[in-house]
Amino acid sequence: MFGWIYKSGWLTKAFLAFLAFSFVVGTAVMWGPGSWNFGGGNYLVKVGEVTVTPKEFLVELQLEGRRNPDLPKEELKNRVYGKLLFRATLAYLALRDGFFVSEEEIEDFVKRNFVDESGNFSVELFEGYLRALGLTPKEFEAIAEKILLADRYKRAVFATSYANEATVEALVLPFKVQVEGKVYALPLERFLNRTGEVSEEELRRFYERTLDLWREEVKNATERVVVYSTPDSREARRLYSLLKEGKKPPIEPLGVFTEESPPEGGRLREAVEEAFAKRGVVVKKLESGNYAVAVYERSAEGGVLPFEEVKEKLEKLYRLQKAREWVEANRERIVKEVLEGRLPAEVQNATVEGFRLLDPETWALGYDGLLELLKGRKVFSALVGDELWILTVERVSTGGQLKEELVENYRLMARNRDYLIKLQRVVEDFLRNHPDEVKVNQKLLQQI
Repeated sequence: MFGWIYKSGWLTKAFLAFLAFSFVVGTAVMWGPGSWNFGGGNYLVKVGEVTVTPKEFLVELQLEGRRNPDLPKEELKNRVYGKLLFRATLAYLALRDGFFVSEEEIEDFVKRNFVDESGNFSVELFEGYLRALGLTPKEFEAIAEKILLADRYKRAVFATSYANEATVEALVLPFKVQVEGKVYALPLERFLNRTGEVSEEELRRFYERTLDLWREEVKNATERVVVYSTPDSREARRLYSLLKEGKKPPIEPLGVFTEESPPEGGRLREAVEEAFAKRGVVVKKLESGNYAVAVYERSAEGGVLPFEEVKEKLEKLYRLQKAREWVEANRERIVKEVLEGRLPAEVQNATVEGFRLLDPETWALGYDGLLELLKGRKVFSALVGDELWILTVERVSTGGQLKEELVENYRLMARNRDYLIKLQRVVEDFLRNHPDEVKVNQKLLQQI
């Protein structure tokens, strides 16, 4: 169906870029065309006749891994599986309800959304992307159709959503509320004498828990790229996963290179230079047919400052933490003593907006606390930084005028929330009530 590209002489840089960033380019470029080798069927998930291919799954797995490098592989797989099952289900529902995607729609999508800086398209770019992705035009079209079908169904669900006015009122309420009163501030240092004596044993335990605070400035840092080699693409994927997790592979490296002494040339040099540029892990297929897995490493001399050298700072920090714990445990009594005048504190008149009372970095009241304020509660307190704050309420107003764009923004937020709930419910209901329509290639899923 991509004949229009070649006939018109301008091309889908856009659509390709879209897929490159969203689906396919990361892994396809990494492993190279022709390196996909799967047993056990040509699908991973099928919803009706809508198919998720192994290529799509591996691409999403790689991209999700880059977005969340600290997640375990199984959790990444579960996320990607859920995401692609969700998309395939929406595409199926769109087809079931009579939606379809025409060649003209794909062409219009490309023209409207994806152009280069000069607004021109390139056949060479298109063909280059297909080669890099290891995709045929037919595979490319199938991915495009799924994306657009799922989007069509999402828009249909969105058309049924609405912004409940009560929800909108609740969302904008913090911007209407203003509190006039007094704010008292007590530094936690005032309570250091309430924490008792600190033994050296306690300090040493605290020192062990806070080692990162006492590290010396890094000296004589060295940067290098370590390269491992394997003829097997599956083993290359395993090495890549190990290195992404910060683990050392159980094989000897092919070589260790610095920026000053890189390999002589070829794809090995490209892999090393790319690993330096990305400060990460890179896989390239070499001229020999082997896979080079290159990982950037940085080592440095330095270490943790000794206990005796930081003992004074350590004790102050520890006593401050103990004071915080004591104040938290005795907060009600402290507030009472301040308000009765038995415990002096710095005080000033203040006007506080409702949305600032929700700020998790300051008062952190939450909506429940805001409702208590509106019901008449007069005293609030919070540990903010190294101080205890106390707010006494003298007057509350809720008649503040709001900018229309603010209200519209929250109205859209309320509608979007309604839309997401409906969309999730539609998919869950379908999967629960039509299990025969969904097939999962468990054998293949376990191999990935």
